[in-house]
Amino acid sequence: MAKKASVFKQKYFPTSMENQSFNSEIVSTPTLERARKRRRSNEHAVKEGEKAINIQVVVRCRGRIEREIAANSPVIVKTAAREVQVRTNPQDTLPHKTYTFDRVFGPEANQKKLFDTIVVPILNEVRAGYNCTLFAYGQTSTGKTFTMEGKLDTNDGALNPDAGVIPRSLYNIFETLEEESADFSVRVSYIELYNEELKDLLSSEDDPPKLKILDDNNRKGVLHGHEEVLIQNAEHGIRVLRQGSIKRHMAQTNYNKNSRYKVTYN
Repeated sequence: MAKKASVFKQKYFPTSMENQSFNSEIVSTPTLERARKRRRSNEHAVKEGEKAINIQVVVRCRGRIEREIAANSPVIVKTAAREVQVRTNPQDTLPHKTYTFDRVFGPEANQKKLFDTIVVPILNEVRAGYNCTLFAYGQTSTGKTFTMEGKLDTNDGALNPDAGVIPRSLYNIFETLEEESADFSVRVSYIELYNEELKDLLSSEDDPPKLKILDDNNRKGVLHGHEEVLIQNAEHGIRVLRQGSIKRHMAQTNYNKNSRYKVTYN
């Protein structure tokens, strides 16, 4: 296949852990007040039977990589605003199958467009007090790591044009909170789930103990025993991300675990 797709799901409220998870927790006094109002409104909506959970599925199709170009592989995928058309036979003039999603991005969509269209509305919900999750799902080489991390290097504090969802989110969060002139703190954690085992990628131990998800008093799953790092700014957050990524990439020399990639905002 000449083009491969990464699927993004955004959900307001927590979901189960899926492979790499870079979590950020934001506490801001004005934000907390708005959050209480939004939650009261949301609780009323639930009582009235209205839809309170918003799930969207977004597909991003990448172009051919050098290996596929060298192999002269055909282009069998065509994208529209909400559709992906796939031809099983490259010689067919008409699309064989059409799949519809909430949003579709073709190879022409850059990192900024994806972030502004999909992620910024989620961050607005985070600042309003919601727990939000966005994760990339797809087979190896579909571009999940590029979309979620991208290029992490900066130039005089400015993001690389190929920076992904996580570094862009960090910059967006800090810029917005600083504009509000509010007291706030941001903590991050970086968790990996593989073969039903949770690994803390920010642990200071060489062989960290296995993490567990336990039920709290409200019968909701809560992760225990993981590191939460207090970060001062976006650059600090990216350094923490690099630290966790080193451990993840080192482990990949033993097996392939790039099936899912998730970021959660709390």
